[in-house]
Amino acid sequence: RDRGMGEYSAGCVEVVSEQARKACVALQGNSVRECGVTVTPVREWRIWSVCGAGRRALLPRIARCLRADVLCTGHTLDDQLQYMLKNVISGHPTCPPPVHKPTLGYPAKAKPLIQIPDAATEIYAQLLGIPLMEDPCPLCVPETHRFKEVFDLLSDVPKSVSHFPKVHALTDIGDGAYRWEMEKVGTAQVN
Repeated sequence: RDRGMGEYSAGCVEVVSEQARKACVALQGNSVRECGVTVTPVREWRIWSVCGAGRRALLPRIARCLRADVLCTGHTLDDQLQYMLKNVISGHPTCPPPVHKPTLGYPAKAKPLIQIPDAATEIYAQLLGIPLMEDPCPLCVPETHRFKEVFDLLSDVPKSVSHFPKVHALTDIGDGAYRWEMEKVGTAQVN
């Protein structure tokens, strides 16, 4: 609930409270301060890394206290792709599973939105009138989301094709699909 970030935390609490009321769901609120956590830089860790580590540590504990069977997060396809790209760049080409089995008294973890892009999730929420937090996190530094720029470029096929020098032609075949024609390769090049 309250991440200890003043107006931003208050705005998040307001949005979540409104959605809980609309969904007729009891809201279990916990302040990170109540758990003895503050979101401040720790040595070489950047502030958003501390915030993420705190959430990853606290959410399973809170779910266990609530006797929840499953802890669901809002990770989307964009999150999954960024995570995977970071892993590939760091030499660990692994893909996190969408469901983690329960471990030692902690509930299972699930990512039900893992195959849905951020943009589609936002449109869906708007269509259903689900409240959204419009303001970005004040701790978010744009350069930390440089992978998002890569995915935005790759998802715009006409723009991204310029980065593939061997593409001879690109034909729009409708519904966001394209036919890529590569440079011709002759038998002289093969032998």
